[in-house]
Amino acid sequence: MKTTIRYSREASGVCRGCALAACGLAVGTLSGSVFADWQATPDIRMEIEANDNPRLGQNPGELDGDELDDHTATRMLMDARVRLRNVGPRGEITFQPRVRADAYSDAADDDLEREDVYLNSRAAYRWRRTTAAVNVNLSRESIISSELVDTQPIPPDDPIEDPLDDETGLLVLLDEFRKRLSIAPSAEFQVSERSSILLDARRLDVSYTGPDLRGRTDFNDTLLSIGVGRTIDDRTSASARLIASRFEADATDNETDTVGVEGSFSRQLNELWSFTLTTGLQRSDFTFVDVTGEVVDNATTDYTMSLSFGKRTELASIDIGLFRVLNPNAVGFLVERNEFRLRFARQLSERLRAGFGLRAMETGALDRDTSDREYIRAEFDVEWAFTPSWSFAARLGVIDQEFAGERLDGTANMLSIGAVYRGLSRPAAR
Repeated sequence: MKTTIRYSREASGVCRGCALAACGLAVGTLSGSVFADWQATPDIRMEIEANDNPRLGQNPGELDGDELDDHTATRMLMDARVRLRNVGPRGEITFQPRVRADAYSDAADDDLEREDVYLNSRAAYRWRRTTAAVNVNLSRESIISSELVDTQPIPPDDPIEDPLDDETGLLVLLDEFRKRLSIAPSAEFQVSERSSILLDARRLDVSYTGPDLRGRTDFNDTLLSIGVGRTIDDRTSASARLIASRFEADATDNETDTVGVEGSFSRQLNELWSFTLTTGLQRSDFTFVDVTGEVVDNATTDYTMSLSFGKRTELASIDIGLFRVLNPNAVGFLVERNEFRLRFARQLSERLRAGFGLRAMETGALDRDTSDREYIRAEFDVEWAFTPSWSFAARLGVIDQEFAGERLDGTANMLSIGAVYRGLSRPAAR
C-alpha cells in the first residue's frame, strides 16, 4: 500500500485543455438563435431493498463470519436524474445531473451507504460538411457503486451515457470514493455524399480518495483514433479506423502503449431488427512492477470483437451483445473483457411491463499478473403504472462473483419494491 500524487502536471494540463475545448464548443452552440426552448425530462426511483450479502463475502466490518452469513441488509434508495436538452437546426446540447443516495436500517451497514453524484453532458454542432461534438462525464461515487455494474444496456441512440466499465469487484475500504473524469471530443468531415473522415479522442482520469491498493489504483488513459466512414445504402454503413492509446497506473507503475486497427459494420436488417459487428487487432507494449518488485517489460497482441443485435416493436425490445474488448481498468492494467449481455422488456398490458436483464463477464489483466474475475448479474423486474408518470416497481436480482486466487467469492440475492416517476419531456422552468 502506498500514497501517491493523484494527477501528474501533464495529465492535469491535458484535462484542462480538453475541458476548455468542451466549454468552448458548448458556448458556441448556444450562441445566437440556434436553439429552441430547453426540454427537461425527470426520472426518479425510490425503493426499499433487502440484500442477503451486499459485501459479497468481503470486508465484514463489525460482523463476524457467522453473523455475515445470516445478515440481511435493508436499505432505502433514491436515484434521481433530470435530462436537460436543447436542440436546434444546427446543434444540440444535453446535460444530465444525477444523484443517488441510500440509508441502511442497521448501524453495522453504515459503511455501505452511498452518496453518488454524476454529471453527463454532450454538445454537438453541425456545419455544412462537418460535425463536431464533445462528451464530458464527471462522477463521484462510493466504492459499493463503482465496483459492481448493473444489467442495463446503453441504448445505441443515447450517446450521452457513460458505460463505466473500469470496475474491479474489490469491496474493501468502503468509506472511499472514486472520482472519474472522461472527456471525449470527436469530429466528422464529409468528403462526399457517402464518405467521411472520422476523428475521435478520449481522456479518462480515475482516482480514489484513499491510499492506492494493488488491485484498485488511480489510473489515466488517453486514446486517439482516425478513420473513414462509408454509407453503403439506406440501411447499411461501415467504418475503419487506426487507434493509438497510452495507459498509466500508479500502484503498479504500469505504462502501456497500444496501437491497433478496427473495422465496424452495421445494418438495419428489417423494420424490427438491427445489428452491429466490430472487429479489431491491437498490439500493446507494457512495463510494470510485479508483486516481487521486479520490473516486467513485455508485449502482447490481442483481437477485439463486438457483436450486438437489437429488436424494437411497439410492445417489446431486445438487446443482445457479445463482446471481447481491451479496456483500461482500476486493477492497474489493461484488461481483456469477455462479456455477454441480454436485456428483454415487454409491455404485457396497457399498465403492466416486465423485463429481464443478464450480464455475464470474465476479465483478466493483460499480463496475467492479477487475479481473473468472473461476474454474473441477473435481474427480473416488473412495473405497474397507476398514472401516466408514476409506477409501482418490484425487482428480483442475483449477483455471483468469483476470483482466481485467494480473494473471497460471493453470491448475493436482492429483492426490492418501490415507486418510479418518469416525467414527460417538457420545457424547463425559466
